[in-house]
Amino acid sequence: MRNVVNLALSCLHRRNANPEASHPDNEAAFILARYLQHYEIQLEDAEPYATQFYETAEKESILMCSDGEKIDLFTFNSQLEAVWPKVKTKLGRIFKLAVKAAKKNGIPEKAKQIPDLAAQQLAAVCRELQKCNGRKPFYLSHPKAGEIIGMGRRAGAARLSALVKSGIIKLHRKGHTGFASEYYYITNGV
Repeated sequence: MRNVVNLALSCLHRRNANPEASHPDNEAAFILARYLQHYEIQLEDAEPYATQFYETAEKESILMCSDGEKIDLFTFNSQLEAVWPKVKTKLGRIFKLAVKAAKKNGIPEKAKQIPDLAAQQLAAVCRELQKCNGRKPFYLSHPKAGEIIGMGRRAGAARLSALVKSGIIKLHRKGHTGFASEYYYITNGV
């Protein structure tokens, strides 16, 4: 347990090393969630890790809101629970299932208008990710999009942009460092 917490704390120290950079209030919770999920620790088992992380970070005065106020343990645990589904490593299995389902179900009709086969394949995966999330948006980063189509981050970003421009997906919330963008797959004319 100590090793996972120490890794997350060292990451938080590195992030806080630049006082000029802005950091979201839930960044510490996101960092801890990323490490816990990497080591396949489930959210329901995360409380002792969260408590140890919180207590250590509080002693070192590295756990504060952007307005300089201290975060209490309840707020930190709430943040951890809120960011848990947004962590990329958690989505690894879901992406594999979505890619498999996309291959089985084929390219959506509305995506066939795009001349780029990689974008068509990505549209099929987006459709499956939306099915997994129901009415909630799905998370997809540029690197993950590139990985899905067997290319790099820039190619993934270009294909996502093409899907947004063609109306196949809609950008719900733009991501930033460490957080994937959120999209909706547009179902009319599936």
